[in-house]
Amino acid sequence: MLPHFTRILEAAALAPSGHNTQPWKFTVEGHYIRLAPDFSRRLPVVDADNHALYISLGCALENLVLAAAGYGYGANVMYDRKPGETAVVIHLYEDNDVLKDPLFDSIAQRHVNRSEYSSEVLPYELLHLLQKAVNEEEVELVFVTDEERRQKLAKLTAVACRLQFRNPAFRDELLQWVRFNSKTAKATGDGIFSGSIGSPAVAPAVGRFFFRHFVTPGSEAVKAAELAEQAPALLVLATRQHNPEGWIRLGRNFERLALSATRYNLSHSHLNMACEEAPVRHRLRETLQLAGEPLLLLRLGFAKAELPPSLRRPVEDMLVKGTLV
Repeated sequence: MLPHFTRILEAAALAPSGHNTQPWKFTVEGHYIRLAPDFSRRLPVVDADNHALYISLGCALENLVLAAAGYGYGANVMYDRKPGETAVVIHLYEDNDVLKDPLFDSIAQRHVNRSEYSSEVLPYELLHLLQKAVNEEEVELVFVTDEERRQKLAKLTAVACRLQFRNPAFRDELLQWVRFNSKTAKATGDGIFSGSIGSPAVAPAVGRFFFRHFVTPGSEAVKAAELAEQAPALLVLATRQHNPEGWIRLGRNFERLALSATRYNLSHSHLNMACEEAPVRHRLRETLQLAGEPLLLLRLGFAKAELPPSLRRPVEDMLVKGTLV
């Protein structure tokens, strides 16, 4: 592998993904990298059409391009569209004139923080800086800071949360990706680490018992609604291009926004329930008068506590041998 390529791939793999599934794989050939979906890591219940998977791919792509520039490489991005799969081929070339993007330094620091956020109002100037991170015409970004609309989104989040936790298949899928202590998290290098959501470490059997008998649709709905109401700002990202390429582009813009927030010491956390349940997503779209499909709903603010990030698998586990075509 060419110099710096391992570090570039490591940066790409720090991207966020649903349940921290890390649903991507890399093929490297000379100066070319193919970033493809790993459907063995898809979430068929909560992400039946794979839009979240492709958003994650877009996040990884944006990290890759930023890291490439940080190590002195320009990047040409090409889409490889095949039946049932859209991948991305990136041609990296040495470029002495390429400029390092300040967001490159935020890749290693960015992570979701699921703790409570301070009610401190976010300055307009800061939201304007974040707005500039989204530069794709097909992507809509809406900040929700007023109490009235924030409460409406909190109610939609609660409705969607109840629907999800009443679904046994959703609960089983979520439980499959929860890592109840650091030992199991380190063993897999993926999934939702209990420490990252502020839960105490327990044996997996204990954690599964508690989840099955004490985590209810009502309790989760109340918790999610409170997080939405307490956050000083919610943000929604939508796309007018509802296909894999559009989802990838949405992911690239979201990652730039998340990295920008990290740069200014702002925390973010997903509250995607209202985007994941189609009937509720329709109501969310009407509430915010969006032209496109809302696929990401997050809270934004200054976290009251620092929680550890979820872990990542080694890049070697994501590499696929073979040619690009």
